[in-house]
Amino acid sequence: MSNASRIIRRGIERGVQNLFQRPQWHLLIGAMCGIYILAQFCVLGLLGTKAADILLTTKSQVRIEILDGASPNAFQEFFIALGQQPFVRTIQYIPQEKLFERARQESPDLVAFLDQYQIENPYKDTVSVSIKRIEDYDRFADFTKDAKWQAVIDPTFLSSMTQQQSHVFTLLDAANGVTTGVTILLAITICSLVLLGAGMLTLASDTNRDEVLVQKIAGASRLSILAPYIAEQTALHWICIGLSGVALSILLPIAPELSTALQPGGIGYGFLQELQLLLPNAAPLVLLTEVIAAPVLAWMSVCIGLRNTE
Repeated sequence: MSNASRIIRRGIERGVQNLFQRPQWHLLIGAMCGIYILAQFCVLGLLGTKAADILLTTKSQVRIEILDGASPNAFQEFFIALGQQPFVRTIQYIPQEKLFERARQESPDLVAFLDQYQIENPYKDTVSVSIKRIEDYDRFADFTKDAKWQAVIDPTFLSSMTQQQSHVFTLLDAANGVTTGVTILLAITICSLVLLGAGMLTLASDTNRDEVLVQKIAGASRLSILAPYIAEQTALHWICIGLSGVALSILLPIAPELSTALQPGGIGYGFLQELQLLLPNAAPLVLLTEVIAAPVLAWMSVCIGLRNTE
């Protein structure tokens, strides 16, 4: 085993021992766990704004039907040109078969009616478009009404922005503002985690100063001096990550029971469904990020907390 590995191993062992030997260590864990729960809610808030963005973008989509006689080359040119416009947020081609299958799942009564009277698929190939801002709607309408595209699409369905569409874009702007606010709050909580750890070391500055002095006299390297403190802080972060994760996993399943808006038929039920689709993929990534970031935050706390002892 190399000398560095030996120093790190001993530092970890000593750091974990030091953590539980500090006075009122349980209060320190409780305080940091509370900050981590706040940080978890901030991350959940960011996922929530992402879910809201997906939901509202779906609501703001405009579907353009492709004419039956449109040539593939002309359609391809239209699709590429529209996708390159600066006011377009997303664009998607939906074939008529997919639209019919979606209608079969969402409106089985309608499909049963069509089957009863032997009516073939009434849907046409469609381009679904969502634009970035309410102010861009007129530019979008002007683009689709260009004479160049009259043999590809029929833009007569386009009209001025309805009140409902206007409301959707207002909510999208609000969601972007919430994202900025939650990001700032998350940055503040991260700084609080660092400063809390540094404050713990600063309050024990007399003991830390003596320990550092003795190790310096003994000729210890900087790594061997700082390793126990970094290990102690890292262990503290990992414990709080685990506890806050458990707390959040308990709170999330009961959230619909606490608010009727999140129950089926409620105004926030669609939002909750979108959030539940994002969580399975996002949760492991968030946990891994927190675990990897813990030693970095610990190192920052040690550098701040022991700056007067070196």
